[in-house]
Amino acid sequence: MRTLADYLDLVIEKHDLKSDRQLAKLLEVSHHTIHCFRHSRNLPADNTMIRIANLAEIDPRVALAELGFLRSAWKNDPETAAVYKSILTALPRIAAMLAIVAVFCGFPSDKASAFIDYDGGNMTRTSYHVPSAHYILWKVFSSAFSAFRGWVSRLFLNPAFTTA
Repeated sequence: MRTLADYLDLVIEKHDLKSDRQLAKLLEVSHHTIHCFRHSRNLPADNTMIRIANLAEIDPRVALAELGFLRSAWKNDPETAAVYKSILTALPRIAAMLAIVAVFCGFPSDKASAFIDYDGGNMTRTSYHVPSAHYILWKVFSSAFSAFRGWVSRLFLNPAFTTA
């Protein structure tokens, strides 16, 4: 997890700034505010954190979650800090699951829009192009899973194996 100073350093690095004074000008805040951010004397408002995250080329949603964690730790609120920490640790897993789903279920095709269109009273569904190799892999996996599930249910629901 990044600290606020890490975010500020990333902005300086990505925008070739020479000092915190230049960073303050870029963020439209005072140099003293940057100093307070760096030394954990003050935390930015949400809209300032979003600007910092965008300038650092980091997802603002992650930045706001990290800011929430920093605020709760700063206020000595361990329960809220634990919630933010669980969100931050779950984000990479959620992203990985979404990537897997996108690979196996297909991506919106170039010829179709990525949302439902409304044209002249008719709702048209989005069509998805599923690559044939992924489709075959998915079918093999789902067939194997169905066979395994059937085998397990027969094994455990067979009256010969149950005890009275």
